[in-house]
Amino acid sequence: PDALEQKLADSLYRVTQPYRYGIFVNRQHRGAETAAMFRDLAMSGPVQERPWAYNGWQFSISDRQLVTRLLHKAVTLAPNFALGWENIAMAEDEQSFPEQALRDERKVLSVLAGDDQGLIRNDAVPFVKEWQQGSIDRNLGDFRAAALKIADVTQNQGGLLGGSAPTPGMLALDQADG
Repeated sequence: PDALEQKLADSLYRVTQPYRYGIFVNRQHRGAETAAMFRDLAMSGPVQERPWAYNGWQFSISDRQLVTRLLHKAVTLAPNFALGWENIAMAEDEQSFPEQALRDERKVLSVLAGDDQGLIRNDAVPFVKEWQQGSIDRNLGDFRAAALKIADVTQNQGGLLGGSAPTPGMLALDQADG
């Protein structure tokens, strides 16, 4: 598309799909713009968008403790927000808090069993469940089971979850081989 069409598409997408637009901007390595968008959306956007905004804001922040605090704001606003709980568990894991991570990984599975399926797309639920079980297995020391589950998600999700699956999957495979 030409520049005018792109500008129009960006303007429309930013208003109608603010979280997805923020992720799009983030993937273009526009960190300062991403942080400002998600901060503004979290602080003054529509109530239903705020948990998603806190979740998106984390991608432009390197301080894992701050990330954890932002994500806790997301799940305070939406207690059944599976993605928020999942990202809290990952941040806790990265900060060497395996017990807290394990607790919150289990919380994700609990939330996904609910009627609203954790506020995520129905087609993503099986992948997220398997991914979380792999993370639980890893935190319990069953690295082979973790590697198999996470590798299966990585292979079968086909980019449906944003293509983020390989990083922890590779970690689990490394641990299984070690």
